[in-house]
Amino acid sequence: MVADPKIEDRKRYVEDLANYLASQRIGIEVCVTSNLQTIPSLKSLDRHPIRQMIDHGLSVSICTDNRLISNTTVSREMELVCTHAKVTRVELKRLVVAGFKGAFFHGTFAEKRGFVKAVAARYDKLAAEHFPAAKA
Repeated sequence: MVADPKIEDRKRYVEDLANYLASQRIGIEVCVTSNLQTIPSLKSLDRHPIRQMIDHGLSVSICTDNRLISNTTVSREMELVCTHAKVTRVELKRLVVAGFKGAFFHGTFAEKRGFVKAVAARYDKLAAEHFPAAKA
């Protein structure tokens, strides 16, 4: 996907960029339906690079670009990602929590950390309630 002809080793460039993003915990918002609609070369969600992003440890959150234009919801986007990227339960929790970590928050950093901690605890409670036999 890197098209700059000045970049000689595209694979290395992408690897270095991914390492930088992961190490700095820079959040990446992914909108798979919108990506499929706006990137003709993608052709199918099975070819979407989100699996590589997750495997590389990037802070990925799932979004919708534009719910009405793309005719989707965050729940639908999550379902698509889980199905096509074969997301594990642990990875799903990371995707959900990453969205809250990356969200704008009116308050102090400590308050935001408390909010994210509460989100993670609520997620765990819901997961235990809805998937009691499942292991993370």
